[in-house]
Amino acid sequence: MARRRVTVQEAADALGISVDAVRQRIRRKHLERAEPEDVADSRVYVWLNADQTEAKHEPDVQLIESLQDQVRYLREELTAERRANDENRRLLAAALERIPPQLEASQEPEPRSGASTPADAGGEAQEPSERPWWRKIFGD
Repeated sequence: MARRRVTVQEAADALGISVDAVRQRIRRKHLERAEPEDVADSRVYVWLNADQTEAKHEPDVQLIESLQDQVRYLREELTAERRANDENRRLLAAALERIPPQLEASQEPEPRSGASTPADAGGEAQEPSERPWWRKIFGD
């Protein structure tokens, strides 16, 4: 297989990668470093196979179009889910507003007879929350 001696910049162009990526490949020994012909030449050269220099990275148009279609579909799905979530929140808030205040008060547990409360035990009594939890979350 024929090999060509090329500069780092030429190798980057041929491989479709950055100059830094070529330098990393040289360090990792994935590309073989070539010695310059002139001792005074300070540029870095690498050996590339003929098939590497001929292969240009062209974008796959079908793949790009497919990915764009998928992104478009997912954006539409996200928009629909956001609308549904907004509607669910609205319905839940409306339903919670219909709960009568008497029902909220009756759902708080009453101390059993004979059971001691923190105030009875000498501790401070904790006052019940002013507002129900669902009002704190969803607002008044």
